Amino acid sequence: MKASKKKFNYLKQDTAKLIKESHDGLDRVIQIVMDLKRFSHPDGVEWQVSDIQSGMDSRLNMVHNELKYKADII
Repeated sequence: MKASKKKFNYLKQDTAKLIKESHDGLDRVIQIVMDLKRFSHPDGVEWQVSDIQSGMDSRLNMVHNELKYKADII
C-alpha cells in the first residue's frame, strides 16, 4: 500500500472522533459564553431571588479547566 493511502486510511478512521471532539469543544465554548453573559449582565437592577445551584454550576463551568487538575469539586 502506498504511503499516501496509509495516511488517508488513518484520517478516515479518526474523522468521526475528531468531529465529535470539535463538536464537544464548541458546545463548551457556547456554554462558557452564555455563563459569562449571565454573570456580567444580571437581569434587572432590583434585588431578586436567585437559583444558587445554577449560579454555582455556571461559575464552576467557567473555571473548569483551571480546577480539573487541582481540585475535586463535590
